[in-house]
Amino acid sequence: MPKLYTKTGDSGTSSLFSGKRLSKSDRVFEALGQVDELNALISLGLSKNYFKKFKNILLKIQHTNYLIMAVLAGDKRPIVELKELIDKIEQNIDFILSKKNLGFRFLLFNTSLVSAEANFLRVSARKTERVLVSFFKKNQQIDNRTKLLILSYINRLSDFFFAVAVWYDEEKTELTREI
Repeated sequence: MPKLYTKTGDSGTSSLFSGKRLSKSDRVFEALGQVDELNALISLGLSKNYFKKFKNILLKIQHTNYLIMAVLAGDKRPIVELKELIDKIEQNIDFILSKKNLGFRFLLFNTSLVSAEANFLRVSARKTERVLVSFFKKNQQIDNRTKLLILSYINRLSDFFFAVAVWYDEEKTELTREI
């Protein structure tokens, strides 16, 4: 039986898709870890049987996130379905907002656990976006078109998770100035 541990990372380095070893503090591992964390949070919601209506697109998002991680780690193959997935995400956002009355205001998602978890996914997607913007500024290995598509996708994900939070929110709690 193969062993899970290799001990090659014990000195604080890890390898990329190409086999190149870098310090675990390198920005690429921060970017990879953040996308991986977003996937783990999606898995958490799916494992609790949340987000039933959106299960298929969430599974597609997770698959795509792994492809993005491969690109971040040096895989040169394009993510051919990324533009189509962005379109699909936008269609889901438009569907949700067509069914829910939503004005332009700040909302607190604190009346439903499912809604709160979707909001947490939104925050995680935003953090992922910030980490990727920082990583892409220093990385010249990934072409600009791919960078732009990935950033558009991650940006749309945060909008999608906001819309999902709205979908599952039982009672909108508007943030007001009165305290």
